[in-house]
Amino acid sequence: MIAQFVARLADRFFERTITWKPVVRTYDELYDQSLETLESLANAGDANACFVLGDIFDQGMKCERQDRRLALEWYHKAADLGQGDALNNLGSMYQHGDGGLNVDMGKSRDYYERAAAVGCGAALNNLAHFYSNGQGGLPKNEKKALGLFKKAVRRGYANAGVALGYRYREGKGCRKSFVRSLYWYRVAEKADDPSGCYNIACLYYFGRKLPQDYARAVALLKRGDAQQHAASRSLLALAFEHGSAVERDFERALELYEMAHGADGSDYQEEIDRVLGKMGEALSDESDPEDRIADLRQMVFNPQRRFRVRALLHELGRIEGLLGETERLTPALKGQMKLTGAYAQWMVGDRACADWIDAALGIEKLNPFMMPFEEAALLHAKARLSIGVSAWRSAISTLADAEAVSRAHPHDARIAHFVIALDMGYCLHEAGDYEEARSVNRALLAQLEKSPETFDFLLARTLANLAQNEFFFERHQEVVSLYERRLALVEEMKDDEMIFSTLRDIAIASFKAGRTDEAEGFFKRRIDMADRMGHQRDILEARADLDEFLVRVRKSYTLQ
Repeated sequence: MIAQFVARLADRFFERTITWKPVVRTYDELYDQSLETLESLANAGDANACFVLGDIFDQGMKCERQDRRLALEWYHKAADLGQGDALNNLGSMYQHGDGGLNVDMGKSRDYYERAAAVGCGAALNNLAHFYSNGQGGLPKNEKKALGLFKKAVRRGYANAGVALGYRYREGKGCRKSFVRSLYWYRVAEKADDPSGCYNIACLYYFGRKLPQDYARAVALLKRGDAQQHAASRSLLALAFEHGSAVERDFERALELYEMAHGADGSDYQEEIDRVLGKMGEALSDESDPEDRIADLRQMVFNPQRRFRVRALLHELGRIEGLLGETERLTPALKGQMKLTGAYAQWMVGDRACADWIDAALGIEKLNPFMMPFEEAALLHAKARLSIGVSAWRSAISTLADAEAVSRAHPHDARIAHFVIALDMGYCLHEAGDYEEARSVNRALLAQLEKSPETFDFLLARTLANLAQNEFFFERHQEVVSLYERRLALVEEMKDDEMIFSTLRDIAIASFKAGRTDEAEGFFKRRIDMADRMGHQRDILEARADLDEFLVRVRKSYTLQ
């Protein structure tokens, strides 16, 4: 306790007294210049311009793509002029084999030494690591490394402070000293180095030689998160997972773990699975596995409920394991779980639901367990998957099964009767069954018009589908009439995207119907709308459509 108290006093002192003055890089303003200006300066012998060009191509800034071979050329030109950062970057490229180079630790060390000689802080830090690890033909020398790390900090390379903090903590090249370790971590933290922030956060979060203080730790970790520091994000995720100085939030914890996972080779899959497990268990208050399945089954069909599908699948897997252990896993229960998982995945557009749907429907055939609306929903989902890959005949067959369920239960409001019919009409048209498609769409339009409820979106889609049917039969006046109804409807709905597309459709239909002036008016309205919305792509598309229309008009007059 006394040691922690003393360490806390030391840290408070360092926190108040240590300051960091960033090194001003004389070439920073060059990044605002155009590539042409930079090339002109570089060709005139400006070493910094050569380096900045190399960095731009190295990082893929201001250019179409990253080009490390071109970066290498500019770095060499800058290095020939004695530019320290270019020398350091060449050392890094030889160390890691970037830009098509073979790894050559000897050349890497040589470039680091040349860069260090002109005062490059990053090179001093890299050279220190070479001495610490005995790389590039250098003898392993921790004391030499320690001195170089200190020089790197003095030359403005803050991350070297983290290396110094680690060395004083472990006694590498020096005697162990927690206070000195803390000092160097604070130096890095004052420079807003995320690793410096993280190391101090760890000390406070876990109470290692400093009194446990979650609030201080979280404040530091948030700074690391802002810089996309993977380790900071993982520990901040742990704080949200357990509610340490923040409100417990599994969603935020999961988000942070996922952002940290894979960064710099980090693996947080175990943590991700753990949080998903906790989120899954929180989805239901029921304790009995069978009651939990029933609760989750009801949940996925409730549009008001919000949940993570992966958490649900994790929980279904856990429940299946529990039931399997006690030999209570009946076909009906397994079917309920497959139904629940299938519908949840379908609702978020995950095509992995296909196997779940087939499994649930397969169990239903042998051991019926579904409500009619559930069976209709799964059949419709299966059909939509077929539509997604243009498998029209397969979709039509499945939609017919869904329609059979729908007809058997016409008063079940939970069955999407109209949507099934809408998709059937669309699929029939795409499959070439034009007469039947028109018949289905006409019947659907009549039903929607008689319905006491309002289905504006479905009505708009049905009008468009029927217009396409009539267009095939060259009933152009009828097509115009249908699109006029659709345009009035979507304008009432204030759906800009649908208005924009309908203006094009009605313009083309009007031209086909011989109503040239009206067609031109619709094309111009579309351009005006695109201008108002300010979407450059839409503006270009609308103008191109008008130009093509005018060409067609001129051709039609020429043919006459």
